[in-house]
Amino acid sequence: MRLLAFGFLSSLILPAAEAVVVQYPPLVRAEVGGSVNLSCDLGDLTRFCYTVMWLRFQSETSVLTPYTNQSPASHGSAGAEKICNFPISNLQASDSGTYYCAVVNGPVAHFGNGSTLVVKKHSLGPPSIAILSPSAGEVQSGGSATLVCLVFGVSEQARVYWDIAGSVRHGLTDSGSGDSSESTSDFIRNQITIPGEVWSSGAACTCVVETESGRNMSKSVTKIEHGGVDFSLLQMRSLEIVSFLTAVIIIIAAMRCVSKRN
Repeated sequence: MRLLAFGFLSSLILPAAEAVVVQYPPLVRAEVGGSVNLSCDLGDLTRFCYTVMWLRFQSETSVLTPYTNQSPASHGSAGAEKICNFPISNLQASDSGTYYCAVVNGPVAHFGNGSTLVVKKHSLGPPSIAILSPSAGEVQSGGSATLVCLVFGVSEQARVYWDIAGSVRHGLTDSGSGDSSESTSDFIRNQITIPGEVWSSGAACTCVVETESGRNMSKSVTKIEHGGVDFSLLQMRSLEIVSFLTAVIIIIAAMRCVSKRN
């Protein structure tokens, strides 16, 4: 049975509840068919776990729903309890949402801080890294260079950071998705800004990804330089010189042909 958030909460909460109820993990990613375990620390409200109600909030519908699953919430057989677990198995994409544990104490319900669950379909390919770097001429002397690391196909928690010329640097990390149901469109983005002279020196800039399961991967990018001259600029200048010399040779040959005829 689905209930509107405000209607349901108003039927449970009369006075304000000040007790602290902590949930963990705050965010968990899983794939379809997998399982997760959400936990609720009752703190000073040590009671029986059967007094805890789990609710799921989905932002798409703005509906807060009492949640039931094939795996019941676990609780002890005797004595008061402090930690209440809520295992969810055989996950589906529709199980995604933010879960709140509510400790019911008479007319009052104390709510936890919420655990967000993101369930995605299985990745169609291995994780990959792409780095966006400044093109030739974008970085001016004394300016700065912005590097963006995009990590695709990672369905678990991951730490992303940079190794700039042997020095660990932490950029700004966020995540996004091009589609709410396909994990292959999910990505983690980390952006960092470094001094222009560091980038122009040809220093190795490496994006490093470490996942919860222990998988490590990385990708490096550099500005290719030789003797302080960008190779792309050198190639362009070389083509200009070759074109000029070719034109001169053609003109000289034409002049010789004309002089011979005369």
